[in-house]
Amino acid sequence: MVHKVSAIIPAAGYSSRMGFFKPLQSLGSSLVIENTVNTFRRAGIEDILVIVGYKSNLLIPLLKRLDVQAIFNPQYQHGMYSSILTGVRALPKDTDYFFLLPGDLPFVAPESLEKILAEAVKHGSMDILYPSTQGKRGHPPLVSTRCCPILLNSNPVGGLKEVLENREFSSLELEVDDPGILLDLDTAADYQNAKELWHSKERLVAFPSSKQCLELLRQNPYGERLVLHCQEVARVALVMAEHLNSRGYRLNLGIVMAGGILHDMAKGEADHAGKGREIIRNMGYVEVAEVIGSHMKITFDRKKPLNEATLVYL
Repeated sequence: MVHKVSAIIPAAGYSSRMGFFKPLQSLGSSLVIENTVNTFRRAGIEDILVIVGYKSNLLIPLLKRLDVQAIFNPQYQHGMYSSILTGVRALPKDTDYFFLLPGDLPFVAPESLEKILAEAVKHGSMDILYPSTQGKRGHPPLVSTRCCPILLNSNPVGGLKEVLENREFSSLELEVDDPGILLDLDTAADYQNAKELWHSKERLVAFPSSKQCLELLRQNPYGERLVLHCQEVARVALVMAEHLNSRGYRLNLGIVMAGGILHDMAKGEADHAGKGREIIRNMGYVEVAEVIGSHMKITFDRKKPLNEATLVYL
């Protein structure tokens, strides 16, 4: 019988492929990291360790308000495996099994975790239990603490996957009806694909990737000076947005990033803000278009919270 189950959530990385810090990205009225934490809570798991590193100064206060343990990984720059080891070392001594779920997989259904836990009770001799859907293994694996010495004494080139593959003889794969076990948020395209899996009534908003934004911006004849200016506007706006999100706001970092990079995309045109808004709106990015369209003039209302357009305007 499983007596004690914990969860390790690595959230210490740079989010380099997304272009902004993923744990603080909004998903409707909550944040990515909040959704990941709440997945475990809805499955009845309360011992949750979130491993922090990059921008830990923003995550730690948020996690404290969520009543979740934040464990700092001083070697987070060495990749996710270092965060996994940090989490394993911090597990309570009476832990029998632990889930490993990266912080950018907020769409796993709690029912999938419950099914894995039920099977762990039946198959107590197994070291690892994996969820699977459509013939593909997903996250999170449930790992027996019997594997902890192996994890702590390994330095695998292939990371966690290599270590767990060496325990294949003591693993079990469970089919679940849950596409969320396969969907992480590495890129803007992932975020847009996630709209179909979002079980809330709240709508996920699309935005172009940073690469797409720069390709559009470089079509402007003003050249690299304009690109550098727009990148700096986006950087400063994102710093403000991330700080605000860590303190209770739910700003969409993708909209801030895209609006910041593209705000001057039509510079040189008459009413360049309006022209830029028209171009981006016609591409289907309505919310980003509104940020671009208001970057020259905006009306402040003290009764309303700051929004993405306000940050780019500032």
